[in-house]
Amino acid sequence: AERARIAREIHDNVGHQLTRASLQAEALRVVHAGEPGVAADFADVKATVDDALAMVRSSVHALRDDSVDLGAQMHKVAGEVSGGTRLDVELDVACEHVPANVSTCFVALLRESLANTLRHSGATRAEVRCFEHPAFYQLVIVDNGGAAGAGGKKGAGGAAAGAGPDGKKPAPASRDGMGLSSMRERVEALGGSFRAGARADAPGWRVFASIPKSSNKSEAKA
Repeated sequence: AERARIAREIHDNVGHQLTRASLQAEALRVVHAGEPGVAADFADVKATVDDALAMVRSSVHALRDDSVDLGAQMHKVAGEVSGGTRLDVELDVACEHVPANVSTCFVALLRESLANTLRHSGATRAEVRCFEHPAFYQLVIVDNGGAAGAGGKKGAGGAAAGAGPDGKKPAPASRDGMGLSSMRERVEALGGSFRAGARADAPGWRVFASIPKSSNKSEAKA
């Protein structure tokens, strides 16, 4: 995680300044196009800055070698959990690379959330959204399981209250328990926040997790 943080800072700070210097050198070369000697000097400056920028990008790439392709991991897990089931999973992972501990946490949340969806609801669709914001990583998982919250109190995630073969209504199947507790602990160990409950906008369940990039706890392992 420390290597990824350093890589981000180099890319965002040094990389930005070098890009700006390159653009300025090119602009000055154009301005002094009527002065061949001066224009050539600015062209040399631009070439030197561009070489430095290429080296910075190479170093950033090397530093990010310990980061993880979260999208690939999430697609793999979604296929493993939902393959051959009724559940269709749609993923939108807008995080190219994230620190390994964040990836481990989010992948675990996805696996547990999809397993809960299959066990405790009649959902046929789940949507997974993962975003990288300037200060934090965010994961949102929602499903269309009408059972969530329908059989009991809002947010309880109860099962549908249809009668069983014996004419009795089955007890609501709660999505709360050790699974959610484990997910919450994983996120909070990284200084993040976690929420799970019935959706407010439609039938179904929603899991939300946010992990800051600049937390003192970000070095903890998930």
